[in-house]
Amino acid sequence: MRAFIFPGQGSQYSGMGRKILSIFPEGREYIKEAENLIGMDISYLLLDAPEEELKDTENTQVSVLSTSFLWFKYLEKNNVRPDFVAGHSLGEYSALLSSGVLSFEESLILVRERARTMKKFYGKIKGGQAAIVRIPVEEVKELVEKFSKEGVVAISGYNSKSQIVVSGEERILKEIAKAVKERKGRFIPLKTSLPFHSPLMKKAEEEFSGFLN
Repeated sequence: MRAFIFPGQGSQYSGMGRKILSIFPEGREYIKEAENLIGMDISYLLLDAPEEELKDTENTQVSVLSTSFLWFKYLEKNNVRPDFVAGHSLGEYSALLSSGVLSFEESLILVRERARTMKKFYGKIKGGQAAIVRIPVEEVKELVEKFSKEGVVAISGYNSKSQIVVSGEERILKEIAKAVKERKGRFIPLKTSLPFHSPLMKKAEEEFSGFLN
């Protein structure tokens, strides 16, 4: 059996589409269709945009979805197909796309609107995400419980037994970073622009739910 697991925000990097477009040139036709549909210069985002520009959640989400889709189509062309699909957060849309539940056009429209809804909260929410490694899960839970009394912070992802993602207010994450360092662990800020999967995103969640309905 074979499973494809698609990435979410934080996996983007400058030039992320160069390799796939070099080995799958017909992918440019998909990108052209996408650009005509949503009016974004996706070719630029995949080939030339600097990392700081890609960090903008609208650019991030469209770029990651598009790159994931191109790799999926390339593998499909070479008769490599999954038995199961899954995704991390944004990657769930890529999973739905690859399984045929959503079309590429539907996925792009949904992801762009999802990102635009999130962008409305730029400047209103001072926060982010970070991965904590080399510390047992129970200790991370204890830290989150302790610092949640001082502000908003939550566990937003269990990537593995030794890598937990936390999201929350910027000032609280700084305090957790100090505590992690004292415990000889690693605190790795993620390349995301908002505290995704935390209570701070509740209003954005409600607004996007209204769009879906």
